Amino acid sequence: MLFAALFVFVNALSMRRWLAFACAAALTIGFFEQYVFDINAWSELATQPIFLLLLAFVAFAFDHNRFGQMPGSIMRLGAVFAALMTGAFFLYPESLTIYGPAAAVAAAMGCWHRASRKALPVAASGLAAGVGISLLACIPLWSGTVAYVVRQLSHAAINPPDWWKYYQRYLFGSDANFLAVITSPDSRIGELANAWFSLPVESALAGLGLYAVLPSAGWPVAAAVAWKLLLYGFLFVLLRGIARTAWTIWRADPDGSAARLLAGSLAGCLVPIAILAAGHGWAAGKGLAMAMPMLFTLVVAPLAPLAAKRWNPGAVAAVAVVVAVHLGLGILRPLLVMQVVGAGLPGLPTAAAQVNAQKATSLDWDYNRLSADIKSCNGLVIDVANPMMHNLLRRLAAELRVPWAAPRIMYWPDRAGRPYFPEGFEKFDCLVASGRLTANPGQRLISVATDRSSREFMDGQRNVLEVGAEAPPGIATRGLFGKEMTPGGALQWASPNARLEIPNKPLMPARTLKLELWPMPISGNEFLVKINGREIYKGVVPAGPLSFPLDRFVSEETLVIELDTNAVTHFPGDPRDLGFAIRELSVRR
Repeated sequence: MLFAALFVFVNALSMRRWLAFACAAALTIGFFEQYVFDINAWSELATQPIFLLLLAFVAFAFDHNRFGQMPGSIMRLGAVFAALMTGAFFLYPESLTIYGPAAAVAAAMGCWHRASRKALPVAASGLAAGVGISLLACIPLWSGTVAYVVRQLSHAAINPPDWWKYYQRYLFGSDANFLAVITSPDSRIGELANAWFSLPVESALAGLGLYAVLPSAGWPVAAAVAWKLLLYGFLFVLLRGIARTAWTIWRADPDGSAARLLAGSLAGCLVPIAILAAGHGWAAGKGLAMAMPMLFTLVVAPLAPLAAKRWNPGAVAAVAVVVAVHLGLGILRPLLVMQVVGAGLPGLPTAAAQVNAQKATSLDWDYNRLSADIKSCNGLVIDVANPMMHNLLRRLAAELRVPWAAPRIMYWPDRAGRPYFPEGFEKFDCLVASGRLTANPGQRLISVATDRSSREFMDGQRNVLEVGAEAPPGIATRGLFGKEMTPGGALQWASPNARLEIPNKPLMPARTLKLELWPMPISGNEFLVKINGREIYKGVVPAGPLSFPLDRFVSEETLVIELDTNAVTHFPGDPRDLGFAIRELSVRR
């Protein structure tokens, strides 16, 4: 990208080389390319410079004598364009949906003006030859090049995924998801006012790669408002400078390659907006990532000498700030990704802070431990619901050359998932799971759960198993709403009818069940406790702890505990049907 952008900025925008190098370096190591790098879009990363050069060569094709005299000029242009198009087809042909309209606009401008039409024979012949040669080169792998684009577009049109909620999160605000606030019917007036005030400027600046300058949640309200007003002014100066620069170049030199490049770049940047208007959020966000080199070209255009007739110091200063922020983020990246400073890159969705929030904290991601456990298996059955962990286990099995099977694999657009059971999977001797305590007969269990309390209780390593505030792995539940933290401690709300299945080992059985509820105001006045269908308590809602002997259940392998109350409780702003709040529910030996 560094050399491609340097070539374009020097030859199309006529920048001085030192200035072009600074801008090219900012594009290369700044937010835009870091974003593509961090979402693991390797093919897109590889083709970003190719597509920037493709657009530039469409603009150059209409320069008179740019490629020499005919017929050598046609051969030169055709050879260069064929090489670029072939690389695009083989590496990342989806970007043609963004750069195709951009190139079409640049070519249309070349055909429109009289001076550039003189180069039309060379441009039309050279570009057509380049496209034709690249299509011929695609024939041996047609299904993975041209046909692949058709499949991708048809899948995206029919089954638009919702990945934009994750990968484009940086566009929705820094200290809150302002889009979620605006679309939520429960948002208060003050929250809506803040969201409508903040979202336009924060989204626009994040789209320009300036997420790092947005205020965070820790800022005082007055300082955040003042800073956002300043950012509104900065954004106005920058966008006005870009518009005036483009208009100046289009009027002063409409037949030049700079005018065609800027017109094509503008068209390419508008394509994601059109995709968004069609309701395809993920495709629009991905299109924005593809168009980032064109967007950066528009941003740095006020630094071009061609804009000197309408020199705008404010716009130049704003562009210098943009370039400096991108350079700063690139220079600081080796520091920012260190664990000692939080390992978080501002705004990048796969930075450690965001990924750790996405990963289930109840799962063990120790790569070395999992590798050691899987290495000795002759086959692996993967029974994990978390898609990130599922993917990690599949990769580990592939690296270790251990065959694997899975009852459910998520494949887009098949959201429901489908099983994968290769021949001979019945003999696989390992089962990896997060919510199971025992494997199938003849299998060894590899647990990826960090909470091993259930398994340790089963193995006799602990004498108390707490399941009330939060059910550990291996405990099947129904009617529970999950752990909540309060100043007084952890609690778990239950519906009026809750059920838990706790494994019990007859050789080392549980002897006592302890239950304590939080003294919350609830509508129910009756309470019922059953174990394995037998009623062990019926009366008023207990105000203090209760203890029940389990001697008559020592031979049972499972303790099915049912907790019921006779009325539903509703609190303002809480849509749940609540029954009672559990402070403690534990079994003891």
